Amino acid sequence: MRYALVTALLLLPLPAHVSADESGKTAAPATLTEKTEVEGTVPRDILGRWLVVTQIKLPSGAITPSARMLELRRGREHPEVFLRRAELPDALSKKMREAATASQAWTPGDGDLHEVAEQWDTLPSVVADYSSIESTLIGADAYSREFQVDETTKGSSFAITVREAFSGAQPLRSTYSVFAVRQQRDSRLDGTFVISSIAVAPFPIPVTLKGDFQAYRVAAPPAPSWWQRLLDVFSGGRRG
Repeated sequence: MRYALVTALLLLPLPAHVSADESGKTAAPATLTEKTEVEGTVPRDILGRWLVVTQIKLPSGAITPSARMLELRRGREHPEVFLRRAELPDALSKKMREAATASQAWTPGDGDLHEVAEQWDTLPSVVADYSSIESTLIGADAYSREFQVDETTKGSSFAITVREAFSGAQPLRSTYSVFAVRQQRDSRLDGTFVISSIAVAPFPIPVTLKGDFQAYRVAAPPAPSWWQRLLDVFSGGRRG
């Protein structure tokens, strides 16, 4: 029951889903700032817009696909991670629901990726009761002892973590996602993930979901501006 509850929430574009046009709902704070930290050595060529497809493996053996959209941007000091808080195109959502009903993994086709890329900036916004979003890019050379021995992260080359906290207006109170990259290609990342969530229905329920993920780069990062290139010169090219 508890896995079904949180999995249902995760199948939505964002946890604690609230459509932007619904009245009387709690919106994300206008001043919400997403923060990113970098630990250790991470690849320089991971910037861009990514569709991250998770194949959740439930204790029953069923597979439930879900997807999030992440953008890795060039920051002043290092790459920065941003969640694209929007609904997926209707056609993609339908395909994932059908795959989940059949307990099958879902792999987007070239047309699906093109659709995400084309609609990225115009997809309907989704509002959630966020209190904070904090991400970390961690190179294997900076893994903690926990990451070195955990089955999800052990042996991976780098990891992306996203910690989402909510104000409490929705059932999902917090989510901590770890995406451990094991294989990197030009426009694709493959690896393992773990998502730890706390939902309240009505009492706190901790749920951990695991499985494999595939991230597809649907758009390359924009070319750096002349100002960014100038900063690169004076910083010795160390920026992300």
